[in-house]
Amino acid sequence: MFFVEESLKNLAGRSLKILRQFTNTPLKGVSVGIVITAILQSSSVVSLMVLAFVGAGIIQLKNAIAIIFGTNLGTTFTGWIVVWIGFGIDIESFALPLIAIGGIGLILFSKFEKIHQSGRFLMGFGLLFLGLEYMKLSIGTLAETYCGTSAKMELNSYFSK
Repeated sequence: MFFVEESLKNLAGRSLKILRQFTNTPLKGVSVGIVITAILQSSSVVSLMVLAFVGAGIIQLKNAIAIIFGTNLGTTFTGWIVVWIGFGIDIESFALPLIAIGGIGLILFSKFEKIHQSGRFLMGFGLLFLGLEYMKLSIGTLAETYCGTSAKMELNSYFSK
């Protein structure tokens, strides 16, 4: 989170300040939360990113609350989309490439501030995904150890949606 927040502070130019325009009212904030969560299929990642935006001073806390409310609705809509359409995108599989691309940006482009900060952001974002994947795996192992394999299968089917 530190990498993400610090890189956002340094990158907060015109392009990231557009977020203020898209989230300046509660209705817009809720809508952005719903759409982004439906796309990313992870309200945890969206919530962490929103906290990073607040920490970087890009959006205000009242707007962040509306976005987080939207992420909760987006999670519900994502479940319905999966039920209706019947597929899911495995976002966690992007973690290692994001970390690799971010690391290359950090190492090779340290003299170019924007590329360096973008690499730092990508690396932090990839680490967030990797951390979520590790937590999901550890909960499955814990459930199997203490509750048996049927609980693990149930948890895996829940998290795969």
